[in-house]
Amino acid sequence: MLILTYHYYPRYFWVHNEEVLRVRSVYLQERLVRLNNIHKGDPQICGLPQCRKLWSPDEEEQRYCWECSKWYHMSCLERQERVSQANYMDTIRARVENSDIPDTILTVAFQPTARGGPCHFVTGNIRVIKQARSLLSKDTRQVISQSPWMAAHLIEQTHSHVQDNDWIAYLESELSIKEDITEEQLVVDGQSCYPCPVCKSVFLI
Repeated sequence: MLILTYHYYPRYFWVHNEEVLRVRSVYLQERLVRLNNIHKGDPQICGLPQCRKLWSPDEEEQRYCWECSKWYHMSCLERQERVSQANYMDTIRARVENSDIPDTILTVAFQPTARGGPCHFVTGNIRVIKQARSLLSKDTRQVISQSPWMAAHLIEQTHSHVQDNDWIAYLESELSIKEDITEEQLVVDGQSCYPCPVCKSVFLI
């Protein structure tokens, strides 16, 4: 009997020699399937069906489409017509359903969702944007406006009503983002936005 440690299995376990061969065989089969899926254009690598390129986080940025839940290489998006982030945000603010949503929330929620490349971490800003998008709900904002955290914050800021910048403070608190301390940012400005090449949603990525 042997004691084996596998990096993909966190415990020590006892196996017979035949079991060793079986475990290795299953692992290799699963790995080959995964590599084959990536080669064919696994949606987790790039959502464009004809794309066969792997994603290199250190070298290239990817964008996420919230409508079709897929990531895309920037090189695949740049074939589309680009729109400046500033112009796209003007379009977002002009939508009727966004008329009562604070501008600071819209700015964070509708910036490009990205990961990798020179401007974003490997994990990207999706957690930031997901948190901001939860605030698009009027009911959610109402609950937070009446929360103990917001009450304490308003006392500290010496005003009685929630203002735009208070939502920024809330997001920074929830996400543990500290200006001049953490590298992660709530908003990255000056980017280009593109239509999704698959779902063609009116919301750019």
